[in-house]
Amino acid sequence: MQWNGVRRAHSLWCKSLTHSTHPCIPVSMSSLEAFDKLPSTSTKERIQRFSSGAWIQGRDLSTSNSFNDDKSFGEDSIPWKRHSRKVSQGQLLLRNSTVSGTLWESKHFQEHKYHTFRNDNGIPYSPNKVVRDIPKFVKIVEVGPRDGLQNEKNIVPTSVKVELIQRLVSAGLPVVEATSFVSPKWVPQLADAKDVMDAVNTLDGARLPVLTPNLKGFEAAVSAGAKEVAIFASASESFSLSNINCTIEESLLRYRDVATAAKELSIPVRGYVSCVAGCPVEGAVPPSKVAHVVKELYDMGCFEISLGDTIGIGTPVSVLINESGSVVPMLEAVMAAVPAEKLAVHFHDTYGQALANILVSLQMGIKIVDASVAGLGGCPYAKGASGNVATEDVVYMLNGLGVQTNVDLGKLIAAGDFISKHLSRPNGSKASVALNRRTTAVASKI
Repeated sequence: MQWNGVRRAHSLWCKSLTHSTHPCIPVSMSSLEAFDKLPSTSTKERIQRFSSGAWIQGRDLSTSNSFNDDKSFGEDSIPWKRHSRKVSQGQLLLRNSTVSGTLWESKHFQEHKYHTFRNDNGIPYSPNKVVRDIPKFVKIVEVGPRDGLQNEKNIVPTSVKVELIQRLVSAGLPVVEATSFVSPKWVPQLADAKDVMDAVNTLDGARLPVLTPNLKGFEAAVSAGAKEVAIFASASESFSLSNINCTIEESLLRYRDVATAAKELSIPVRGYVSCVAGCPVEGAVPPSKVAHVVKELYDMGCFEISLGDTIGIGTPVSVLINESGSVVPMLEAVMAAVPAEKLAVHFHDTYGQALANILVSLQMGIKIVDASVAGLGGCPYAKGASGNVATEDVVYMLNGLGVQTNVDLGKLIAAGDFISKHLSRPNGSKASVALNRRTTAVASKI
């Protein structure tokens, strides 16, 4: 009789909640949304023993089926006890929060993110290795103005390129790759490199490296005021021949000359390695070849080497015997040759795998990520290669993980919308499109 009475009380209570309305939360069958409609004290005492529902986890719960002492909550804040693993304070706190679509906009939710546990000192942490190994800060290298625009068929006005760079710097991006000093014959889109540099050289708050394919390009960059340069090699012999018209070893000889000249002028040199997960011509690229090229660039003085999945074929791991397109073994091979803190990752999103590859790279110790605003990009010498991973999507993911970037997502989205409008195409960032749609929906209700 006692058990039937409890079940009936519980059933009637939950039924009454589904017909109630909360001022901030839409009506739902979920009892989570009925925080303010609590049962009477006697009912609470009985439900705490028999209820199997995990409704509110607004403070520390322990496996002893009792609450830990916490003065930040009153006695009436949580009406029942529950046998549960320990959950961080405020993880799913519903007071003073609103629901819009599927996004929780709670102060506690934003602050705690993945901090699902607390240690004996009350400091939040995650026992999950997936989250625990992610760095607290990630540096984002914005490559949109160069890598993002170089494949555009219609010439983008210099003034638009300059404003894009200014907007990206204003958004807080610490590194914005400005342009490339290559032959206009090969990349006509960047023929205005000197004019762009003349306009942005006075910008403060960010480094503005430029790409230099050879000593001639390096000298032109220096004369234009460049304070940092980048060189690029390939882990694929075939791609090296089609991209820069020389073998891998020949390209490394060129870059040693650039690195030597840069060292004499105290100009930092960043290195790029393309086709680290696969080649459009050769297919699979052995991780050992990637590691060899990376080590050569590191030994010649590159302070940072970016690993580029040029055709976006990579996945975190691969079940194939030859490990074609597998990011983890590639990183393992490279990190055995060069310190992880000297490496960056550069993923194209052709197969929608970029964010997954970035996440596994962070878990392995990478702290630098290349990205392109609005997902701009592609490679003129890699057929089928779509744009880079969108910077907005990377920042959105990192924000959710509680990783600092010092990037203003709102300003970044505005920069992406700006360049997308000038290119007369939709913004390639999924996060940007979704957040813009949500903002429009909210504005229409006001």
